[in-house]
Amino acid sequence: MAGPTRIIDDTHAPLALALQALQLSGTLYCQGVMTAPWGIDVPSLDDQVGLLIITAGTAHLATATDETRLLQPGSLTLLTRGQPMQLASAPGASLTALEDLPVEPVTRRFERVFHGGGGAETRFTFALMKIEDPTTRQLFRELPESIEVNGWDALVETWLRSTVQLISEEARLMRPGSETLITRLADILVIQLIRRWLEHAGPGERGWLAALHEPGLGRALAAIHTDPAINWSLDSLAGIAAMSRSAFCARFTTMLDTAPMKYVTRHRLARAREALVQTQDSLADISERYGYGSDAAFSRAFKKYYGMAPGRVRAGRQPH
Repeated sequence: MAGPTRIIDDTHAPLALALQALQLSGTLYCQGVMTAPWGIDVPSLDDQVGLLIITAGTAHLATATDETRLLQPGSLTLLTRGQPMQLASAPGASLTALEDLPVEPVTRRFERVFHGGGGAETRFTFALMKIEDPTTRQLFRELPESIEVNGWDALVETWLRSTVQLISEEARLMRPGSETLITRLADILVIQLIRRWLEHAGPGERGWLAALHEPGLGRALAAIHTDPAINWSLDSLAGIAAMSRSAFCARFTTMLDTAPMKYVTRHRLARAREALVQTQDSLADISERYGYGSDAAFSRAFKKYYGMAPGRVRAGRQPH
């Protein structure tokens, strides 16, 4: 007897694919305890994403493109460009360069900072995450420069309030294991904030998110991301999109500013690079997994794109 037919609801397929593409790695987590007056001048942090959580007290945040704004307890701010910023107890407060602050290391990736003039106290948690691949970089280019949510607002989702409250409590008490909990929860909050923004914002007129929302292009992009080992061609992708070859190529290029097969190559090589860095899989296995018929073909394509051989990346020298 045949089993029940599974009905696949693809209503949220573009959102799921966007979130699956996220490749971020936490590089630094910091608990700050500031006493007024205080100010921090944070330089540009290229290719990194910052999450700022005010767990007690208030702070004023200023960036080059936004007016200074007051951050209340429970506020979350995701800075998607790694842009310079100033964080202070009040507008006009004297600023100290980030690299000049006194730091108390807790673990390799977690530290505490105590700074200020002894007045009213502000506590915050700051997470810094590195963008790992071109697809994630492309997604972040389409997000606003900052995504801000008041985590203690009665109107936000219960999970968000609960997560912010837990981070605030762990940051206040700093019990054994608190730094581990804070780092894990910060990672989750980044994904949740992006998902929340994607659910509430429109896809825009052009770009990767807009392309995902077009039925034809969305199907083609999903196929590329789901099955990178397949020997994709312009004809096969146009067939999945249910479009003519010329119409598909023109629409894809217009929406994504790159030709379909160049996109396929970029995605395959990004996934292959990730496997080189994070696994011990052989070059032959990685070549086959990402659609290359031989080690030599893969090595040529990889070196052409990244400017160095796969073996050098595996040895720890990252391509730029």
